[in-house]
Amino acid sequence: MVKALAFCVARLWMGYLALCRRTSHFELSESAEASLAESWDLRIPTIFVFWQDESLLTGLLAQVERLRWPVRPLPSGFWGQVAERCWSEGGAPTLHVPNGMSWDMRQRTLARGLWAHRRILMPADEGKPRYAVRPMAWQLARGSQGCLVALHVEAPGAQKLFGQYLPLPFSEYRLQLSEPYLAEASLEVTRRTLKESLDGLRRPASLSPPTHDGTLELEPEFPGVNAAELPEPPQTDLAYVHGRQRSSRA
Repeated sequence: MVKALAFCVARLWMGYLALCRRTSHFELSESAEASLAESWDLRIPTIFVFWQDESLLTGLLAQVERLRWPVRPLPSGFWGQVAERCWSEGGAPTLHVPNGMSWDMRQRTLARGLWAHRRILMPADEGKPRYAVRPMAWQLARGSQGCLVALHVEAPGAQKLFGQYLPLPFSEYRLQLSEPYLAEASLEVTRRTLKESLDGLRRPASLSPPTHDGTLELEPEFPGVNAAELPEPPQTDLAYVHGRQRSSRA
């Protein structure tokens, strides 16, 4: 019964998203193009993070052929099933991450998904409190020698419903991305940098920047993963990435 209801809700939502895509215009900003050129184009494992109140807006990313579908970790439960059907039927890879999964297994699952697809999309503030960057993306980037990129879907006129910004038809959307960050700094420095980037991407847009700045305890270190169990990682020229980032900040 739950699966059948989730299927029906997913079909309705996919129809609504299709209407939004057909009647709206979606484009990449210049900063997004530059960010992809320094991360995804170099085959660097890339973790795209966003504030979780934009989860519904990220469904519009199906239009962005330049980005293509990143893998999306999804929880168990009714809404997890709805989201999984929407993403998978749209052609996107998904990762099933049950709510009761241990931290170690959760990180291993995400690591395998990132290494297999080289791009993953996840909320920076998954859970509660909102607008407080979690350690998960930072530890995932450190364990994979990947980079972190803040993501924001600029959506003028979007309305908030039950804590989520709802995409509307006949609108103009723009994908905003921060520069890629290597996870070399401490957790607190990275949390502050990502929060500033996520809030900064919202300031020129219509969505109000969040104000909460929660502090979280450092969660367990990224668990070791047996390399024999994982696909061959992409080759990353870290020296080149360092040079590009330093020149962009100069």
